[in-house]
Amino acid sequence: MSYIKLVVLFFIITTNLLAGEDAQTIIKKVQNKYKKTESFTFNFDYHFKWKLTGQHQDLQGKLYFKKENNIRYELGQQLNITNGEVVWQYSELNNQVLIDKLKKNSKSLFMPKYFLYDYLDKFIAEVIKVEMVKGRQIYVLKLDPRDRDDFVQSMKIWVPADTWITEKIEYTDLEGNSISYEFTHVETDRALDPKLFNFQVEQGMEVIDLR
Repeated sequence: MSYIKLVVLFFIITTNLLAGEDAQTIIKKVQNKYKKTESFTFNFDYHFKWKLTGQHQDLQGKLYFKKENNIRYELGQQLNITNGEVVWQYSELNNQVLIDKLKKNSKSLFMPKYFLYDYLDKFIAEVIKVEMVKGRQIYVLKLDPRDRDDFVQSMKIWVPADTWITEKIEYTDLEGNSISYEFTHVETDRALDPKLFNFQVEQGMEVIDLR
């Protein structure tokens, strides 16, 4: 399960869009929001469609984030956690946990700071339209990679003007597969239990420790 999901989820967390602003201004506002936000949580619906077979997968998940690098990502039978030092990847299906160190200055898309301040520079962004949905004004942004060898080939995000909290994101990967997320119950700066960002290995689990 690609870690880009985690970071994209943060990227579209909340912003202060204004009519007439260009995409780069909007991205700057998202970056500023990140600086001011200490934590956030949200639920999401995840949809994946394979280009070759036309088959699709639909799951529900939840994400918790707390600065600097505390992340908990729950999706189906997969759980990914880091406390800023150690990364745990647990598969309920296999009852297996993979443990590794979180590398300093990581360039993984798993990390919000890297995604927001380095990775986004690889994209050309534009506001492509404003939609009216059930009386709500929604901004649609499109992002295309400068390098066509990038994992993400095209990305769109939807931001309603009445809440300034992104409700949907879609992207196409290098193999032409389509991935989308729809977000609900976004909360920012709430107190989060530190236990959320640690994993307790239980008896019977298969452990692969790469530290």
